[in-house]
Amino acid sequence: MRLLIEDVDNDARCKPDHRLYRILAQAQLYRNMAMCGGSKSMSALAADASVGSFYLSRILRLGFLSPYIVTAILRDQHPLDLTAKRLASDQRVPVDWNKQQTVLGI
Repeated sequence: MRLLIEDVDNDARCKPDHRLYRILAQAQLYRNMAMCGGSKSMSALAADASVGSFYLSRILRLGFLSPYIVTAILRDQHPLDLTAKRLASDQRVPVDWNKQQTVLGI
């Protein structure tokens, strides 16, 4: 006897994950702040953004994701298990864009 569950993936794709969009937008904002901030410290940048320095550093690194990955997320073509929480807390995302795709499954 087998239990078949239909349309599991289809239901999950019905609504885009707006939290992922928000975190990518924050990452770009924080990256721009860091690039234009001169010699400001992480604490000063975090104060400017009204967030904690730990949160800023976790999200800032996502501002350097591969454009292919960002496009896949924005087009909702990413793996279902790639959530905003996973992306923000994943410390093993490498700098190399090809390796990023492998690690994130895109």
